[in-house]
Amino acid sequence: MEKIVFNQLTVEITRKCNMACAHCLRGDAENVDLTNMDIDGVLDQAEAIGRLIITGGEPLLNLRAMQHLTNGIARRGIPLMRVQVVTNGLLYDERFIDLAKRFSEIIRLTQVHGYGNTKQEPWRVSIGISLDRYHEAPETCKKNYIQYKNAVKDFAEVLQVRHGNAPRNEGRAAALANTMDYSLTAETYLLQRIEVLSADYKPMCKFYESYHLERPDQKVICCGIYLNAWGGIVARFGL
Repeated sequence: MEKIVFNQLTVEITRKCNMACAHCLRGDAENVDLTNMDIDGVLDQAEAIGRLIITGGEPLLNLRAMQHLTNGIARRGIPLMRVQVVTNGLLYDERFIDLAKRFSEIIRLTQVHGYGNTKQEPWRVSIGISLDRYHEAPETCKKNYIQYKNAVKDFAEVLQVRHGNAPRNEGRAAALANTMDYSLTAETYLLQRIEVLSADYKPMCKFYESYHLERPDQKVICCGIYLNAWGGIVARFGL
C-alpha cells in the first residue's frame, strides 16, 4: 500500500454530545462513533501527519477511539507534528490528560528524529475549550478549563475557544442574532479536490516544503482531509 503524508488530518471520532448548544454547526447529536477499522484504514496509509485535529460531537465521549488513534500512530511509528483537540469542557477526565501526554511524547520523538520543518509547523499539543457566550454550563466549563490548564502545563497548551460568537446561520442557530452565512464556503468545500502530490512536483503551496519528500514513491496531501464518524473522507480547508 502506498504511503501518504497528510498535512492536516481531521478525525471526527463521535457524533455524540452532552450539550445541545443553539449555535452548533454539527446540528443535533447522533449516536454514531468512529470505528477502529476506519481509523486503521487511514493510519495504514499514513507516512506522516502534520496536524491531527480530533473533533466531534464531544470527543471526550469516545475516548476509546482516541486511545486507538494514539496507539495506532505509536505502533506504526508515524511521525506526528501537532495535535489539536476541541472539547466543550463539560467533562474533566484524567484519561484524556494521559492521552494528551502520550501525543506529546509522540511529537517529541518526531522532533528528535528531525522529521519536518519545525519553523513552519509548531511542535505542540493544543486543547481548545469552548467558552463562548452560546455554550451551556459556563461555570462548570470554566472550572474544567482551569483544571486542564494546570494538569497539562508541562506538555500541552489549553486555549479558550470563543469564535462561537459568530455562529453559522443554519439549523438551530438560524434564530440567533449576529449569525454568519457560510453557504458560499460550503459550496467551495463541495468543489474542493483532494490533490495527492509527488516528490517531483513543486506547487506554490507553502505546506509542501514542511516535509522531506526525497523518494520518488513519496506523496503528500496538502489540503485538509476530514474523516467523519461514519468513516467517510472528504477534503476540507480553512480549519
